Amino acid sequence: MIEGDAIENVWFATRYRDLPPVAEEQLRLASLAYADSSKAEMHLALAKAVAPNNPVVKVGEYRYFFYKNRLQEALDVACDCLAVVAEELKLPTQWRTVEPYHANFGSDEPAHRYYLFCLKAYAYLLLRLNRMDEGRTAVDKLLLLDPGGTLVDAAGDGGPAFAGGPDLKGVVSRSMERADPPGDGTDAASWYACTADQGGTFVNADFAEEVRATPDEPNSPAR
Repeated sequence: MIEGDAIENVWFATRYRDLPPVAEEQLRLASLAYADSSKAEMHLALAKAVAPNNPVVKVGEYRYFFYKNRLQEALDVACDCLAVVAEELKLPTQWRTVEPYHANFGSDEPAHRYYLFCLKAYAYLLLRLNRMDEGRTAVDKLLLLDPGGTLVDAAGDGGPAFAGGPDLKGVVSRSMERADPPGDGTDAASWYACTADQGGTFVNADFAEEVRATPDEPNSPAR
């Protein structure tokens, strides 16, 4: 199983470092313009033109369409993500033809986990779009590739969050961020509350003062 926001792994972080500054800036501007669809999509298109196959841009697109409830477009992006990662891993382009012998999907190899994350998102969207037969086929493929439901990581021990959440006044809410080095995800010492003064690039600008989080970016400094 992929627990928590598993795209925040070593493989994905490397792609973030490879992201051209111009594309990163366009993603930031797209986030700031979230409420203005035409403007936000212009910035997303520019980011895509600069770095068409960078997974960070793909995830930015996916999240934009997903939170806009434009699920068909989010599905198209998820499909693109699968194709991009498949090419890098030298897997068959079509996920339906990927088999367990193509790679050790049950391992904790970050690139393989990212591929499964994309397939999981793709299956979920198919089901949300009421394309039940296709969705079940995608779920069956997930189970075939990783029958043990490998737990790559955990964020907490099943109880209250170790860190973050709303402040005492209930005005500011901070995300829980991973310590460096990461450590055991079920150990409270492995986590701390986001220390940023405002939300990061991918936090909706309308809520950046209230939501202190850094999704798809390096974590804030631990204090």
